[in-house]
This record gives sequence, C-alpha cells and structure tokens, in this order.
Amino acid sequence: MNNTEIQTSVGVDVGKAILNIAFHSSGRFYTVPNTEAHILRFVRNLKNYEIERIVVEASGRHENAMVQACHQAGLPIIIVNSISVRSYAQAIGVLAETDRIDAKVIARYAATLKPYFKPIPDKTLPRIIDLLIRRSQLLGMSTMEKTVPRSCPNPSIGQFRLYLDICPAFG
Repeated sequence: MNNTEIQTSVGVDVGKAILNIAFHSSGRFYTVPNTEAHILRFVRNLKNYEIERIVVEASGRHENAMVQACHQAGLPIIIVNSISVRSYAQAIGVLAETDRIDAKVIARYAATLKPYFKPIPDKTLPRIIDLLIRRSQLLGMSTMEKTVPRSCPNPSIGQFRLYLDICPAFG
C-alpha cells in the first residue's frame, strides 16, 4: 500500500475464508484471508490512510473479527444490511455478483450514501445472543419431548419425561 494516497471510503465483502476489500477513490482492491492475524496486519496498514468510513456487510458473524479489529484501532467501521447494499447495486445497474464487484459496490455505497455510524457491540454481546438463541432452542425441544410420551405407545420413552421434570432448566 502506498502511504501517500488518500482513501476515503472502503467496502468489505466478507466471506467465511476471505475478505475482499475495495477502496472507492482509487479503485484499489485487496484480498485478505479472514483470519485474526491477517486482519490485524491489514488494519495496521489502513491506519496509514485518511479513511472516512469502512463499510462491511453483515454476513452471519463472519465479519466480527474485521469489525472488532477496526473498532479497536479507532477506524470508522460501519456494519450495514446486505439487502440495502443489494438494492443499491440494482439501483445503479450492477447486476453481476462477484466478490470483487460486491466489494466495489459496497465501497461506492459507502461513499455515496454515507451510512450513519452505530455503536459497535463488544465481544460479549454475540456470545450472549448465541446463548439466548440456544436456550430458546432447548426450551422448544423440551416442550416437544414432553408431548412425546402422550402420543408414543413405548413406555420407556416416558423416562425422558421424568428427567425433563427433574431438570430445573427445562421445567
């Protein structure tokens, strides 16, 4: 990366294994492995530029390492809804979907629409959300299991009902 070049808006297309990163003002494009070590190295390089905003599509939490690294480095990171970006792409006539094109569209979206900044959740919030989701799933499974003995003629299945009645987490 050239330190004398000023970049303003950066778009990041997030994949499970790869981050595709486009700079709007210069058209530069980078591919970075979606690992903590590679992200930290890339973020250190980003600090050499005057960046107005870095926009990342929400993608099932694969973006978390990039978001946290940018946030901790004091870089202006924004998570946006992928539907908004896709609608923007259609509005400007970009119908192709490749990682490189997606990153460029996200960078253009960032430069044109200038999405507003929202607080970045700390690392514990996704863990809490995961636990609440899992609790809800287990409660649903417990309810289903409690109804099985009534409809199943096999008496040994009723022993599971006894366990569910004893266990306070499922009661």
